[in-house]
Amino acid sequence: MLKYFLVFSLAVPLCGHCQSYAHSPSILTALPAPLSRLLYGSTSAIPSTAHAEGWSRLIKANGVVIDLFESEALSSPEFDEIEGWSVHSWVDRNRPGHVFHYFIQYDRLNVVFGYDLLVEPVQGTDEIRCTFSALTDPEINWHRDKDIPVVVLPTDLAPLVMKSGDTIAITTLPLGQGRIPVIHYLRLTRTDLTIAKGEQLMTRGNETEALAEFQSALDSDPRSSVASYRIGEILLRQHDYQASVNAFRDSLREDGDPSWTKVWSHIQMGKIFDITGQRDRAVNEYQLALQTKDNTRGAIQEAQHLLSEPYLEQRRE
Repeated sequence: MLKYFLVFSLAVPLCGHCQSYAHSPSILTALPAPLSRLLYGSTSAIPSTAHAEGWSRLIKANGVVIDLFESEALSSPEFDEIEGWSVHSWVDRNRPGHVFHYFIQYDRLNVVFGYDLLVEPVQGTDEIRCTFSALTDPEINWHRDKDIPVVVLPTDLAPLVMKSGDTIAITTLPLGQGRIPVIHYLRLTRTDLTIAKGEQLMTRGNETEALAEFQSALDSDPRSSVASYRIGEILLRQHDYQASVNAFRDSLREDGDPSWTKVWSHIQMGKIFDITGQRDRAVNEYQLALQTKDNTRGAIQEAQHLLSEPYLEQRRE
């Protein structure tokens, strides 16, 4: 007899697209038939009563930002029976695929619900392919009590394809069917789409709109090195040197994705220091660029050239 039930569904934002998921591949095929009808039920956006879980907006895998939220009936008389759980999530960037690991541990009930999730942008679209699988423990100490059993997921979970910005709602019924639910929300957003749009606008010379797109990407993913880097580039073109340096410094402090943002942030800051008559600081940045050994787009040759000859700004008409 199944005691702990899991229900997966898509929560389509009310202000978003109106695509029907009635023909999406079911990921509930191994669950009792009465539960499968909830998969395609009409659902709303994340409710205002839901609260962020852990390091929301700081989780990114394969260019997809994962925002975590949770909702439970705090006023329910059954809440005391499940109170005292622990939650942990982790993206394993040391392995190909950047798998997202998640668990919620109900200590009083001696049970763990968890899963691994691989999120992959579908190239040429605004979609994300989501593949759920059984929970595996990453090579970190993430405080899961391994003596507590993990709820077994179905073995034939089919991948789910969703629009960027949509939400997956996962309902756990820790006390069994018909009792208090705990709903776990995952909102998945591709920042690469916004970055690409901003880069297109830059190419066309529309810096104001491009800057807005990069700022939007940064709002969605506050640790985006590439968003900060592109902002720094625009501010440099506009001769706002202090703000530009700050943006490049932010890029260096953030997620380092893609890796070339590091070497080129140092080069761009060196150029700014040359422009403003701070040659010693410029030389230091060029040397730091060389230390990265990253020659993306000829970065090493550029740094070597600028070490021998200070950068001279070419003013645009």
